[in-house]
Amino acid sequence: MSAAAQAEGKTADELLAEAACRYPAHKELDDLVARGRTHAARAGRTPAQAVAAVRETRRGR
Repeated sequence: MSAAAQAEGKTADELLAEAACRYPAHKELDDLVARGRTHAARAGRTPAQAVAAVRETRRGR
């Protein structure tokens, strides 16, 4: 951790505080991706097919 903090020009405490602040957003994104994969599987699509379907839908708006 000290090497990572030093590379960022921060203390270890600052690095940990920053990580703690970012965690909820990363967790929310991870949960969203997991839900998307579940829905794709239920629809019989691969993740790549699901992404393509979302892009097509967004283009149509």
